[in-house]
Amino acid sequence: NLSTPRPKSGKTKTIKYNKEKPLTNELKYFLSRLEYKKIKIADGDSAVEVIRILEQATNSLNNRNR
Repeated sequence: NLSTPRPKSGKTKTIKYNKEKPLTNELKYFLSRLEYKKIKIADGDSAVEVIRILEQATNSLNNRNR
């Protein structure tokens, strides 16, 4: 059951991530751009970051039961 945390013995690995609140950051960015400034929707760098985080999460889940 994936919803129940279970202790793991042995070596663990910490995944580094940005601890800021994503929705708060989006709102701050939007408000800063209200006066006719161009809004950047997304770029390649942000896409790569999302994929990197998803890969790490997937690997962590896959290795969890080994």
